[in-house]
Amino acid sequence: MTDAGGSVVAPDTIVLLSAGIDIGSATTQMLVSRLTIKRMGRAHSSRYVVAAREAVFQSDVIFTPYLDGSTIDSRKLTDVIKGWLEMAARYGTIDTGVVLLTGEAVRRHNAEAIASRMSRLAGDFVCAAAGDMYEARMAAMGSGAVRRSLEIGRVINIDIGGGTTKLSIVETGEIIESSVVRIGSRGIVTDANGTVTRMDVSGQLACEALNLPVAVGTHVSTKTLRAVADWMIARVDEHIFGIPTADPAPRLRLMPQLNTAEDIDAVVFSSGVAEYIHKRTDERFDDLGMALAEAVDWHINHGRWTWKSLPISSPLRATAVGISQYTVEVSGDTIFIGRSVDLPIRNRIVVVVDLTCVDGARFPESMARAAEGTGIDSVDGGVAWKLIHHTGRAYRQVAEFAKALGSALVELDAGSSVVVLSEDLAMTVGRLISDELDIKDAIVILDGVSADAAFVDVGAFREDSSTVPIVLKSLSFNPS
Repeated sequence: MTDAGGSVVAPDTIVLLSAGIDIGSATTQMLVSRLTIKRMGRAHSSRYVVAAREAVFQSDVIFTPYLDGSTIDSRKLTDVIKGWLEMAARYGTIDTGVVLLTGEAVRRHNAEAIASRMSRLAGDFVCAAAGDMYEARMAAMGSGAVRRSLEIGRVINIDIGGGTTKLSIVETGEIIESSVVRIGSRGIVTDANGTVTRMDVSGQLACEALNLPVAVGTHVSTKTLRAVADWMIARVDEHIFGIPTADPAPRLRLMPQLNTAEDIDAVVFSSGVAEYIHKRTDERFDDLGMALAEAVDWHINHGRWTWKSLPISSPLRATAVGISQYTVEVSGDTIFIGRSVDLPIRNRIVVVVDLTCVDGARFPESMARAAEGTGIDSVDGGVAWKLIHHTGRAYRQVAEFAKALGSALVELDAGSSVVVLSEDLAMTVGRLISDELDIKDAIVILDGVSADAAFVDVGAFREDSSTVPIVLKSLSFNPS
């Protein structure tokens, strides 16, 4: 028995090494965690849960390299991440993980190509992901806001990064609402003499609203930067409490304002600006970081942000921790995998179908309608069907469900299908479908995972435990 990455160290226990690579508007970093995943009691289910998470490697935090204002320097970034991967190799082979482009980095025109390249560089099953909602959730997970809400009550996570501010309301261990506003420390960047070298949309709109003649090449004072920061954090305040705003503030919204911000018990501040808020550093980086933290202090002492502030060990690494430790699930050992299915399977859009009150003959109609709701043109070539159902354990009930599902997949011509069941019946249903309809070669049926994401990737079958790792993610690249 061994505890190296990708091993089984005891019956019903799996150890994986998971990488989180966070390529953000301002900074890039990598974190590798050892995840100990255990199966729940055999008498109850075949589901696996993460029993322990341990960070085993943390890279330096570097400024994300750019060639110009809209292009990430792919070559320089590749060299840096290659070096980190070589250093992390001493802990074992990376089994899974996510390369996540966050904040304004996801809106650069070469963002999608960068994410794909970095994921291939990192390993066979380290996946590319992006998206504002996904980042907000990862920040809330990695900051500890989700875990602390089990003890504290209702918690808000405020993650002020280089390009965006992520907001999540968390209660009893569940993220009940998230939002993102386009405000961050790199809204205005200067050189050591105070001359503006870069402005993003948030900096431009703030100066427009304040009638400040600031542009690239002009000199700005500390007073001007503080005025811009005050305006920005006031917009974050309005976003949290759902207060109507005048133009140009609505142009900063990447998602609707929050509407559940009442009765908050505590706040967790994370990301780069939180390093200043928590007084962990006073190093300046010629941007709005320090000024934004001072504006937050004002709202804490004089405004509506009177919640208890919870400590956090490493605010700057919250998102990297989230994507390293909270994106992976393991499907239980009752899975069914067709003989010709080629794993891993990547980027399957999740189509949620509620079949709890649907007659078997209407499965195709319900599944087609759910697929239309995702905006995809066709299920040809494969999706990941997340089926909500209450089948029962009697053989007749399971057989009827399997026959109806198999017939629906044939009728929909769904290509190589991934099916995620809400009950632990994957192997039984798969075998019944293959026996009845002879489609065994083109189907993967899983259980024991939530598939609570827009996309899923299915990893290679693990002979040692008869399981497959599942990565839950988003893929939303929005160039602007």
